[in-house]
Amino acid sequence: MLTLTVFGASGKTGRRLVHAALAHGHTVRALVRTPASFEARPGVTVVPGDVLDLDAVSRVLEGADGAVSALGGGATSDPGNVRSQGIANIVATMARLGLTRLVALGGGGVLNATNRPGLRSEQPTYPEVFRRVTAEHRRAWETMRDSTLDWTYACPPDIPDREATGAYRVLANVMPDAPKALANGDLAEFMVREWTLREYSRSRVGICG
Repeated sequence: MLTLTVFGASGKTGRRLVHAALAHGHTVRALVRTPASFEARPGVTVVPGDVLDLDAVSRVLEGADGAVSALGGGATSDPGNVRSQGIANIVATMARLGLTRLVALGGGGVLNATNRPGLRSEQPTYPEVFRRVTAEHRRAWETMRDSTLDWTYACPPDIPDREATGAYRVLANVMPDAPKALANGDLAEFMVREWTLREYSRSRVGICG
């Protein structure tokens, strides 16, 4: 049995990550800004705090085997810096504590383009509306890439809040053809399984329905 720290645990995907981790027999340490709004359950230790606070990140990671992250925040047009700075804080703290395994949620724009050089977000047809949030995802990826951690970056298209179906496709570093929206239940299941399987170590992963 592992103890996994979940970042972004109070969000829709984060809550499903907590559920998936418990279903796999793990215990969870969850960093939550407003604990009163988070459903307490057996096997989950709630640590109050913000991922932008290094002390809080240290408190929630102490005693854990590693982390999974579903950090979000902000709108597409104004995404803020929770994703990138949060991952920077997690990576730095994990390295200091001697933890190595991190599975995080990103976006499809940081995957390689198919049959052409560069990232998907660097192509002229990439939608302008997604460029700012994709820049956040890219900064988070670059932080992990430049670290010594054993990371995996799950990069889906749309992720509606739905139960897992068990039907999804994955490819290393590129998006599968004709991607469809991915239930966040499936995303959470993949991320928790990948934490232990390490099939995509130090890789981005295109994952979709």
